[in-house]
Amino acid sequence: MKIYFQRLVAVSVCFLLVFLGSNYSKAETVAPITLNPKEIEAFTNKVIPEKMKKENAAGVAFVVVKDNQILFQKGFGFSDKEKNTPIDPKKTVFRLASISKVFTASAVMQLVEQGKIDLNKDIVNYMGGLKYQNNMSEPVIMEHLLTHTTGFD
Repeated sequence: MKIYFQRLVAVSVCFLLVFLGSNYSKAETVAPITLNPKEIEAFTNKVIPEKMKKENAAGVAFVVVKDNQILFQKGFGFSDKEKNTPIDPKKTVFRLASISKVFTASAVMQLVEQGKIDLNKDIVNYMGGLKYQNNMSEPVIMEHLLTHTTGFD
């Protein structure tokens, strides 16, 4: 029995060392990427027209933003082919439709990272007094909104 106990302790210590060691491993640091507007322009001038042709897209507005500053913006193609109206990234309005869900989810997750929104809290906490009728037995939480599982019609 004594040998069994000693082996059990030895194996347990080995497991602890493996698991604790993995938690304390140092992550590699990655050098920040510097964005050069001239390089971005050269890249987009090559890639976007090729992609537009492949996807049969009439026009694209391309904008790179970092730290709330526009680093680069350019329009490709036309907003109106018949009138030859070029895409202007400052003025052209696009119909986003379902792609807006991606932008909304990204914005919400940034607020989650900042600690301003909790995905598991009742949405009433974020509605500023606005009322809605909840016919469900559970409160509607932000996660339900993002995954389209609220039960709303």
